[in-house]
Amino acid sequence: MLNLVPFGIPPLIDETRFCPQKMVPVEDKYPVDILGSVVADIEALLVDESTPKSEPRSTAQAKPSVEPEPQVMTIKPDGITPIRFSMMAEDYLRSRVSLKEKTKQDFRVIFRVFIGLNGDVMSTSINHPLMTKFLNSVQKLPTNASVKYPNMTVKQLLEMDIPEGERMSPVNVNKYMSRLNQLCKWAVNHGYMDRNYADGKRVELTRKDKKRRKKFPFDLGDLKAIFGSPIHAENKRDSSNTEMFWVPLIALYSGMRMEEICQLQVSDVQEIEDERNGAKAWCFDLNENGHDKSLKNLPSERLVPVHSELIKMGFMDYYHERRRKGFQTLWNLKPAKSGEVYRGYSHNLGKRLSRYIKDKAGITEDGKSFHSFRHTAIKELRENQGIREDYMKAMVGHELSGTTGKDYFAGLGVVVLKSTVEGIKYPRLDLRHLYIDN
Repeated sequence: MLNLVPFGIPPLIDETRFCPQKMVPVEDKYPVDILGSVVADIEALLVDESTPKSEPRSTAQAKPSVEPEPQVMTIKPDGITPIRFSMMAEDYLRSRVSLKEKTKQDFRVIFRVFIGLNGDVMSTSINHPLMTKFLNSVQKLPTNASVKYPNMTVKQLLEMDIPEGERMSPVNVNKYMSRLNQLCKWAVNHGYMDRNYADGKRVELTRKDKKRRKKFPFDLGDLKAIFGSPIHAENKRDSSNTEMFWVPLIALYSGMRMEEICQLQVSDVQEIEDERNGAKAWCFDLNENGHDKSLKNLPSERLVPVHSELIKMGFMDYYHERRRKGFQTLWNLKPAKSGEVYRGYSHNLGKRLSRYIKDKAGITEDGKSFHSFRHTAIKELRENQGIREDYMKAMVGHELSGTTGKDYFAGLGVVVLKSTVEGIKYPRLDLRHLYIDN
């Protein structure tokens, strides 16, 4: 039986999909009343939206739509193997062995929306009108629909006439189409579709959309505003503010991504010895060892020394206290989920920090967010004439040809590691009031 459960459809369709002699679609093998209970609601999605709600639905006859319905291909093209969309999607995800589970869940959400709009169609039924209809419909859906409207169908959401300001952003719409593009490209290569009908279908971004998508580093005024706000100005590092205090500082003095910092375990803070001269330095060991930890890519697996400014501010004291009390994680953070989508350890803290940066520091400029700490650190490293470009790329987790940052740094020694991170300097940003010796 087909496994349609991930798409919210009971597995009532025979996996063979076709009668062997005449290639009759599987629907013809079942009475209408059996399949009607499964697909009636989905087929109704293709009925014109102006159909009155009081009219009974019918799978046998539907009122003509104002927009012509996509034509279903009834003859199998030569060399193409018809397959249900849901089965094709799961085959695709199984083939992507390197994809993280979080990414697969993102794909499944998009595939489920596709089925909600078009039904669990055969791969040979997918064409340009069908894909164009999907693109146009997705633009009318609300943001975070699975969280805001968890019990509503796709059709019900479309009938709500969501105000434009609350609809899915063009960037997110293009993400949906990009995921479908990847699936269809794979389907063509595996003989399930004759061409990639998602290719080239996207929303053109306005200049404002492009600017909002681009991330910028903080300038000196931004940094003074952030660290001059109550939590750091008043040195609030108690249990209710621990993550708000330390996470921005670690990002500022390492260039680490927010999720990399938030998912750290106590065991990920290690004292590394230089094999050449015996020198030692405390480092963050960024890895995927542990529950629900995830890195962006292979170069993200690396060692990042603890900056001397963090040590002066008492980070190692915090670490040792955390270890002495027997905690596994470095912070009191748990992975978050939005509906069925895994959001990671940083999701809830990220929202809190975003509000703090806007409300307390007054930074509302497009393109400036927590991720700007990473861009700020990278900018400082690039402008430091004493830091080699390849060392900088490896430390911040950027791509290096043929190796990961961790492998690359393995032969450099802790002295080089330490000198690289110490290249992050902010001479005009005075944070000495955070030193524990003051």
